[in-house]
Amino acid sequence: MKQTSKLLFLATFSLLVLRGAPPAHAAASDVASRLFLRLAGYNLPVNDPRRAQMEALITQGRLLDAARIATLDDGFYNVTVRQIAAPLSVRDESPRAALNDFIAMFIGVARDQRDARELLYENFNYVGNSADPAFREACPTPDCTYSSDLTNGITSHTHYAALEGKNLARFLTRVSPQRPGLTDSAGVLTSYAWSLAHFTAGTNRRATEYTFREFLCTSIQEMADVSQSDFRVRRDVDRAPGGIAATYSSTCKGCHAPMDAASGAWAHFNFDANDGYQFSSAIQAKYSQNATVFPNGYVTRDNSWVNLFTDNQNAALGWRGAMSGNGVSSFGKMVANSSAFSKCFAKRVFRKVCNKAAGDPEKALISALQQKFEASNYNIRSLAEEAAILPACVGN
Repeated sequence: MKQTSKLLFLATFSLLVLRGAPPAHAAASDVASRLFLRLAGYNLPVNDPRRAQMEALITQGRLLDAARIATLDDGFYNVTVRQIAAPLSVRDESPRAALNDFIAMFIGVARDQRDARELLYENFNYVGNSADPAFREACPTPDCTYSSDLTNGITSHTHYAALEGKNLARFLTRVSPQRPGLTDSAGVLTSYAWSLAHFTAGTNRRATEYTFREFLCTSIQEMADVSQSDFRVRRDVDRAPGGIAATYSSTCKGCHAPMDAASGAWAHFNFDANDGYQFSSAIQAKYSQNATVFPNGYVTRDNSWVNLFTDNQNAALGWRGAMSGNGVSSFGKMVANSSAFSKCFAKRVFRKVCNKAAGDPEKALISALQQKFEASNYNIRSLAEEAAILPACVGN
C-alpha cells in the first residue's frame, strides 16, 4: 500500500512538473532569488541563511517582508541605488559614471531613509566617515579624509575617487553645511557633479532643462508652451531668427519664455575650467553675454525665478506650493513637491528594479507606486521594495 502511494505521488509530481507547476518550495526559491538579485544587485548564495528566511516569508504570502531582507543588504545601496543615481549625475547620463558627491548624497538619503525631496533643496553632503576606525583602515590615503577647506570654490573629485570601491552603505556620513560660503545650498542641484555637468560655459539654462529632465522625467521640448509671456527672455535670444519674427513666436518662444523665467534661480553659479565651482553674491557674467542680440530683452539683476510651466499640457505635472521665489533651494523645493517628481521617481525605480521601462500597460502600477512613495514620506528604500514585489516585476 505504501509502495502504491509512493508511486502515485511520483507520477503526480512528474505530471505537475511537465505542466509547469513546480512544488511550492521551488517557486518560493525562484522568487527569493529574483527579489534578492533585483534589490541587492547580486545573486543570493544557495547556502545563505537569508534564503530560507525569504522563502518562508514568500510561502506565507509576505513578499514585502522578504523584499526587506534584500534591501537590508549593503548591495542595495552600493549597487542598486547607485545605478539609479549615476546617470542623473552626469551630462551624458552614463550609468557608469564615477562616484561623485551627487551619487553619494543619493545613497546617503536612501540609506538613512530620509525624505527624497530634500535631495533638491536641503543643505547637506555625504562624505567618508573618517571617525570610523574601520573606514580609516579600509581607506588610509589622505584623500579619504574629507576637507571643507576650499580654494576659489573648488571641490575636487579626489575624495570620491578615494571612496570608489568602498562600502558606501556603511562608510558614508552626513555633513552640513554642504559647502562653506554657499548660502544657497540645494542638495544635488548645487553639488560639484551637477555644476560640472550643467554650469560649465553656456548660460545656466541647461541646469533648468536637466532638472526637469532628470527629476520630472519630462523634456523641455515636451514642456514648450508658446502661449506664455516672454517678459523674462534674456537679451541673447534673437526675436527674429533668420529675419523671421514668426519663427521666434511660434517655436523659440515656447521653450525660452518659461525656461528663462525659471533659470534666474542659478544666477549666482558658474563652473570654470580653471577655477572650478563658483558661487558669487554677484550675478554671473554669462547672464549678460550677447546682450546686443536683442538689447530690449530681460536683464538679470537677481536670482529670482518664476514658474511659467503651469498651463496647458504642463498642468499635468501637478505643481504644489510656491510658483516663484529666489535661488536654487526654493526652485528645487517647488520641483520636489510636484506630483511629477514622485511619479518620475517611481518610473526610475521601477525601471531599475524590474529591468524594464514602464510603458502604457504599467501606467496603473506607476500611479500606485507613486501614491505609496508619497505615503511613505518619499522613502526610496520602501519604493524599491514595493516595486520589486509587483507581479510585473517578480512574476506571478
